[in-house]
Amino acid sequence: MYMRISWVQVEPGQITNYLEVFERVYFSEKMRSVRLCQANDNPDSVFIVTMWDSLEAIQEWEASRNYLENISPKLKPFISGNYSVSVCEVKYSKVASETPL
Repeated sequence: MYMRISWVQVEPGQITNYLEVFERVYFSEKMRSVRLCQANDNPDSVFIVTMWDSLEAIQEWEASRNYLENISPKLKPFISGNYSVSVCEVKYSKVASETPL
């Protein structure tokens, strides 16, 4: 299993707009899950954590027409320019029963 972690610095005052667009466009059928977390110490900073079955699934999604023509262009106007992505292979995982948000 693989995890893709993105850090995004959203333009000041644009977090509500970013979240609204994100919820509409940011998904893939090959994703096991997606979570967007807002930093407590910087409300314009978010972390996006997605879980995948394979590295190839992540690479296919990042190169997909949907990502390149729909997701990225719709979110880019809200990003201040600071953005990073890390892809990690999960070496250990334990999941408790999840409580809905």
